[in-house]
Amino acid sequence: DVVARSSSEHRGALEGTAELLVQLFRNLKRLPAVFWYSSMASCLVTLQMGQATGQRALQLASRSSLGTRLLQLLGVAVCVMALHGNSLTGEQVIELKSRTKRALAELASRLPSTGRMSASAVRESRLDSAQSEGRSSRFQSAHSLSVASEEESLD
Repeated sequence: DVVARSSSEHRGALEGTAELLVQLFRNLKRLPAVFWYSSMASCLVTLQMGQATGQRALQLASRSSLGTRLLQLLGVAVCVMALHGNSLTGEQVIELKSRTKRALAELASRLPSTGRMSASAVRESRLDSAQSEGRSSRFQSAHSLSVASEEESLD
C-alpha cells in the first residue's frame, strides 16, 4: 500500500512538473524577439570570454610537467564520469521498460472482455509482425511505445 501510494504521488509530481514546463514554454514563446537577441548576444560574449580564459589556463598548465599530469588525470576523470553516466542511463532504460510493461499489463487487465482483441494482444501481434519483417530492436522499442500511446488514446 505504501509503495502504491508513493508511486501515485510520484506520478502526480511528474504530471505537475509537466504542466509547469508546458506553461513555461508557452510564456517563453510570448517573449519579444528583442529579448532573445539580447540574451543571445550576452551568451555569445560570455562564451567567448570563457573560451579565452580556459584556453589561456590550459596553455599555462601544460607548460609544466605537473600541470600536464593534472590535465591527463582530469581527462581520465571526465571519461570515467561519462562511462558512469552512460551506465546509469542504461539502467534507467531497463527500469523504464519494465515499468511500461507493468503499466500496460495493468491497463490490459482493466479492459472489459469483449469480442475484439485486447490491447495487449494487439500490441503482441504488432510486435510479432515487426519481428518477422526483420526490424531492428531500437525501432521495435519505439514502435511498442507508439502502440502503447495509441492504445491509451483509444481507451
